[in-house]
Amino acid sequence: MGTNFLATGLGGALSGLIYTSLYGYFRDAGNPEYVWFCLAGNFILGIISMFIFTKTVGEFKELEH
Repeated sequence: MGTNFLATGLGGALSGLIYTSLYGYFRDAGNPEYVWFCLAGNFILGIISMFIFTKTVGEFKELEH
């Protein structure tokens, strides 16, 4: 179960650091709503990486013991 929650834990820990600094940057530039483009880009990058992973390594399969 630890590896299942690794991505969630890393995402939760790093999102506060990354997106608060990005929001501060865009707020100071006068366009705080641009942080949503960064979030959307992150989401699309995740979709593309999962697509590439499943095409190169294969589908996720449950191991039978």
